[in-house]
Amino acid sequence: ATAEQAAAGADAVLLLTEWRQYRDLDPVAFGRIVAQKRILDGRNALDRDAWTTAGWTHRALGRRSD
Repeated sequence: ATAEQAAAGADAVLLLTEWRQYRDLDPVAFGRIVAQKRILDGRNALDRDAWTTAGWTHRALGRRSD
């Protein structure tokens, strides 16, 4: 399954890898397929500003949440 197929209708997304195919996801487009824009970045792989600007609640393991 693709990331989009796996996340369709999800209330939260867990990112547990730093693979490029996931790091390069478009947060705006990805936000259209989930039920709630919540993501836990377990590898600190995502651009936090891009995701929060796109309306996501972004949390990363080992990072302070502002």
